[in-house]
Amino acid sequence: ALLLLIGSPPVPIRPATSALAAVQLLALFTMLIDHLGAVGLLDVWSRLLGRMALPAFVLMVACNALRASDPWCLLPRYLLLFLLAQPVWWFSVGFPDLLCILPTLYVVALLVQLRDCSWYYPALVLGVFLVVSPWIEYGAWPLLLVPVVVWPAFWSVLLALSWPFLQYAYSPVYLPFALVGLLLVFSLLVQFSRPGFPRLPRFVTRWFYPGHLYLIKIITLF
Repeated sequence: ALLLLIGSPPVPIRPATSALAAVQLLALFTMLIDHLGAVGLLDVWSRLLGRMALPAFVLMVACNALRASDPWCLLPRYLLLFLLAQPVWWFSVGFPDLLCILPTLYVVALLVQLRDCSWYYPALVLGVFLVVSPWIEYGAWPLLLVPVVVWPAFWSVLLALSWPFLQYAYSPVYLPFALVGLLLVFSLLVQFSRPGFPRLPRFVTRWFYPGHLYLIKIITLF
């Protein structure tokens, strides 16, 4: 998968629908496992496996953003999901001094959609995000994964591969799981084309993030 990325022409990655469906399932499953572990419903292994969720989500969102025609069309959706998810994220799996990952995912989508605009538009978005990123889960490091989708080349692959080492420099236990997750997503996006692989309905995937947080909170209450 890495060789195909490095050797591919510098045009955006447009994976097959089946590939995105596989990455989507990986993202949702590993995030659910991670959050169940965060509230003590699963053992520590779930937190390790959960490190695979972030690269899956970021690269999935970036690939999907290539198909959006309006750079701002996703804002209402992400804002609604954020307003629904943030309160319960604080009181279930999150930290009281951080925001959940949704603002980062929206910035990922926005930067991809602004790829052909004048440089100062993405620079402004990136600058604002860097200012507020210390108060967002995972910080700004996930943005290192974005260029490999828009400009697949040797430098962008190296940039993406640097992400696990920078994101989890504090945790040599988490780092290999994040790296394996990233490589698995690369393989799915570049090589996976199994026809008929089921993609979950949009109403499920769109509301999964806040929905599973509320479900976990309800379970922990009892």
